[in-house]
Amino acid sequence: MRRRLLMNVATVVTLLGYGLFQLTRPELIWLIGGLLLWLSGGLLAMGLPRWALVWSGGQLMIPLLFSPHAPLLLFVLPITWVNVLAIKWVSQWELVGFGVIALFGATQFSGQSEFWLGGWCLFCGLLAWLTQYEARHRSRTQADADALRLERNRLAKLFSQSTLNVDAREHQAAAVERQRLVHEIHDQLGYQLTGSLIQLQAAKLSYRRDPQQGEALLDQSIVAIRDGIEDIRQILRTEGPASQTVNFSRLKGELQQFTDTYEIRTDLKYSGSLERITVFHWQVLLGNLKEILTNTLKYSNAHEVTVNLHVYQQFLRFTVSNDGQADPDFKKGIGILGMEERTAALNGQLVVDGQTGFLVTTTLPLTDTTAG
Repeated sequence: MRRRLLMNVATVVTLLGYGLFQLTRPELIWLIGGLLLWLSGGLLAMGLPRWALVWSGGQLMIPLLFSPHAPLLLFVLPITWVNVLAIKWVSQWELVGFGVIALFGATQFSGQSEFWLGGWCLFCGLLAWLTQYEARHRSRTQADADALRLERNRLAKLFSQSTLNVDAREHQAAAVERQRLVHEIHDQLGYQLTGSLIQLQAAKLSYRRDPQQGEALLDQSIVAIRDGIEDIRQILRTEGPASQTVNFSRLKGELQQFTDTYEIRTDLKYSGSLERITVFHWQVLLGNLKEILTNTLKYSNAHEVTVNLHVYQQFLRFTVSNDGQADPDFKKGIGILGMEERTAALNGQLVVDGQTGFLVTTTLPLTDTTAG
């Protein structure tokens, strides 16, 4: 619309400038009046889109009515036809319209004016075609962008649903594992603890009659209880590293599933002792990772996601970045606020940086789990 407005105003200014030096006073008056009416019709057509076709039709009539008194007004006919085609494109009439205008002008002019009008018609025809081509290209681009946005939202929903399914399977696996531990503790320690309880009761009864026998029973109970405690420690020590391995595998699995499903590359690097990361830390890290991957699908248009996990002496740092669209002035949504709350529950800190791509850093304090 801006281009057409400039063309309309430029046409009026050019014709007025030519008329001031070449036309007689009566012709100039007819020219100025016709141009003012013609330009008013064009402005009304642009300002009132609902009636644009009517006003553009009126624009076509003004040069025809005024041309007997000011033939120079015929030069606004081609640009008027451009305005009409911009409102309703009819490709089969495009060249016909400019041809009719050129032939009609040839009957009204003589000499070089005929060639000037013909060339002006060709230029306006090219302008109309370019305008329509850009409009079609812009429409296709917008349609493609809308389709991509819908597909991206669909994939984001699928990813969210897949993470929910994974969580459900993980909770089920955790319940099965708890049940297994219960049975293992019951099978291994139940007999020992029950026997120790019977020995303690027997020691209590026999201690007054035979202190030596009572003391022997107490020693046996102490040994049995100590063995049971050691068995519990052994089970927990055995399960501890396995838990870290499972959680780290979940982390890698989330990234691999993300790559396989959405064809976005992922890179995972880590350093330090993973055994120092507790179950509560893993819950925060995995929860933040899922939220970041979902946001990456929705907003970033990224091609790669990089994850770094570093375990230091007093804290761990977990960074997730992508090479997508930067947003320095991003606003915190529910997802980021949820990550902040999840991180703050362990006295940690979450930092989000949108200067280059998108970088989310989770820092969590560590306690020395190796002592004792």
